[in-house]
Amino acid sequence: MGEQVNITGFEFSQDPYAYYSELRKTGSVHYLGATQTWLITGYKEIVEALTDYSAFTSQGNNAFDPILLNSDPPAHTAHRKVLSGETAMFSHSRINDLAEANRQLCKQLINNLKGRNRFELLGDFAMPFSSLIILNLLGVTADFAEEIKKWSNNAVLSKSIHNTSFANDEWEKLRPLLELWINKAAEEKKGLGLAELLFTRDGQGLFSKEE
Repeated sequence: MGEQVNITGFEFSQDPYAYYSELRKTGSVHYLGATQTWLITGYKEIVEALTDYSAFTSQGNNAFDPILLNSDPPAHTAHRKVLSGETAMFSHSRINDLAEANRQLCKQLINNLKGRNRFELLGDFAMPFSSLIILNLLGVTADFAEEIKKWSNNAVLSKSIHNTSFANDEWEKLRPLLELWINKAAEEKKGLGLAELLFTRDGQGLFSKEE
């Protein structure tokens, strides 16, 4: 069955649990020919794959996220400490403030919708809400925000998922903007967001410019 299963397809997304159930009947590890990937459905096998770094790795030549998702310990441990250790951005001491800031963003967007006869939930609320949260976390100033918004609208298109060339072209469009942003943070060496991640005690000197 694994050869025919396409976990990126629409049909799979409508009822993935039915596919998982059928796959488990024939084993815990399956090669998916449609996407040329491996799918593990057994708990014991999943734990082994996630914890045995000598045999399995999250790294790769085309890693999407070399900081966390596509990183193994000890690098992953060091990177995670920058984000969640002590008084870091996602530390216990700051998470309540972050939640309150997000609530205020939500209220602001809802207030903008008052008095309208109709609105589009995804375009008028969900997308701006998620974008504003991320921009605030990264400390992106207004002069960068509009350009990143244009880029992100294309980045989340289904075309970006199924067309690697299109996705790579979109990334190359964003790269010069991010380089300006990184250089600005490097000059100031203060503030929240990116500057905080790069110049905290735990983060200083940890990341390459490419990362």
